[in-house]
Amino acid sequence: MAIRAEVKVTLDPPRVSAVVGGFTREAVQRATNVAAQRTKANIAALGRVRTGAMLRSVRATPVEGPPLQPQARVVSDLDYTLYKERGTSGSVARPGKFLVWRGRSGALVFAKRTRGVPAGNFMRDAVNSLTPADFA
Repeated sequence: MAIRAEVKVTLDPPRVSAVVGGFTREAVQRATNVAAQRTKANIAALGRVRTGAMLRSVRATPVEGPPLQPQARVVSDLDYTLYKERGTSGSVARPGKFLVWRGRSGALVFAKRTRGVPAGNFMRDAVNSLTPADFA
C-alpha cells in the first residue's frame, strides 16, 4: 500500500542568493579568465603581434551584477583592437587625390587605395570555445 504525502518547500531568495551567488560569481570569473587567455592565444596564432601592445591590453574585467546573474567581460584598452577583431574594408581616395600616411619606416606613403584588414575574430572564437568545464 502506497502512502501519499504532500511536501511544500519554500525557498528564501536572499538565502539562496547568498549561498549560490558566490559559486556563480567564481564560475563566471574563471570562465572570463579562460576566455582572456584564449583571446591572447588567438591573437598570437593569427600573427597579429607587432609590438605586443594588443596582447598586453587584453584582460578580464571583475564580475559585476546581482549574485545570480553575474557579468564579466574580456576587454582591450586599445582602440584599434575592434578593427582587428571585426576587420575593415579598403579605402579609396577621391578622384585626383591620394591617401597619405606614415609607414613603419617613418616615410610618407601615397596610395590611391588600401586593402583593409581581414577580420581576426579572436575574441568571438575565444568566447564561442568556452565549455561548461571552463566554468567549473
